[in-house]
Amino acid sequence: MNNIQISCLYFNENEYYGYYVCDKNKPVYEWECECFGEHYSEFVVDMLNHDYYVATDASDLIDFDLIEEIAQEESGPHEEHFFRTISQIMHDHSYLIDTPGAFNKKEYMRRVNIIKRDMDSINFNAIKHLIDKVFIEKNLDNLSALQKYYAYVHSYNKQKLLKFVSNASFGVELNNIGVDNDRQPQPQKILLSLQEKRKKQLKISGDEIYTEVCKAFSANNAKCHSEKFYEFNNFGDMFLFLLCEMINLNCTLKICPNCGRYFHPERSDAVYCNRQSPQDNRKTCQEYVKYQKYINKTRNDEATKLYKQIYNQKANKVRRMRNDSKNNKSNLPLEKDLNNFKLHAERWKKEVKAGTRTEAEYIAWLKEVKEKKVL
Repeated sequence: MNNIQISCLYFNENEYYGYYVCDKNKPVYEWECECFGEHYSEFVVDMLNHDYYVATDASDLIDFDLIEEIAQEESGPHEEHFFRTISQIMHDHSYLIDTPGAFNKKEYMRRVNIIKRDMDSINFNAIKHLIDKVFIEKNLDNLSALQKYYAYVHSYNKQKLLKFVSNASFGVELNNIGVDNDRQPQPQKILLSLQEKRKKQLKISGDEIYTEVCKAFSANNAKCHSEKFYEFNNFGDMFLFLLCEMINLNCTLKICPNCGRYFHPERSDAVYCNRQSPQDNRKTCQEYVKYQKYINKTRNDEATKLYKQIYNQKANKVRRMRNDSKNNKSNLPLEKDLNNFKLHAERWKKEVKAGTRTEAEYIAWLKEVKEKKVL
């Protein structure tokens, strides 16, 4: 019998999620994952991509002091590069596992094995087939995910594919609104104070506490949010439950053409994901593809190639003059020439785009600039 129990926490109208894992035989939590500010479909995406590093909240297993030392050695003193390097290191679990002392490999593998064992109970090929039909595949009629799921279960006889077992409870918590200097909401502060007095056997009734807390709510304009807790016997049940929620809420999943992994797009027109690109770990897939398109255009597009050659030539002259002369005034004619070229080129681009000039005319003008016949 599996003694691991997962509780999945929802709040703010099912937009975000967090969960903790505990041993049902012990009163202590084994690990906690609070991904507040992240859409809970990211958990489904992590499972589909077998990205257990994020799913196990393994960042709390890192020796951050050592990571800072490594980042300092790799990036130098520049603050922007320093924090970017820390982020890259913390998100590269293979690097962390291979770096002695930086990562609790034993605890990470224990968590991963728990998830793998639980997910083995799911027919992943069937689930991916469902996802391809309900979330990925485009349809001419713009059907919702729920409508496509209805068509799916009746077409492939898959009514029992998303079965799971769960228990649910409902709670309420204060929003962090109308806070004191110590960042604690005023109604919470009053509630705790009165409860503490009641513990000391002072004659304070529940009605008195209720009245005082209500007054504090009114005075501080404090608000509450509801919390729903779902308890599952394993990660497989939680995965299937979240998949059902995504269908109900008509969520979107896509496959990144660059890395081939599932992702939840922040924008409906997103094509590439924001994960680390397999070709360049300094860029996301979206950044890498954009950069490659620019490089290809520079290499193959005659107008872009000419513009870049002229711009670099003029910019290098300005740079050399700055280095060779202490008198800034001697740079003004060259800087004026560079800015004049950029201004004219921008006008040409707009006119070509508007259709009042042709690409061939723009290229002819750039060649004249390069041969110093104009400008």
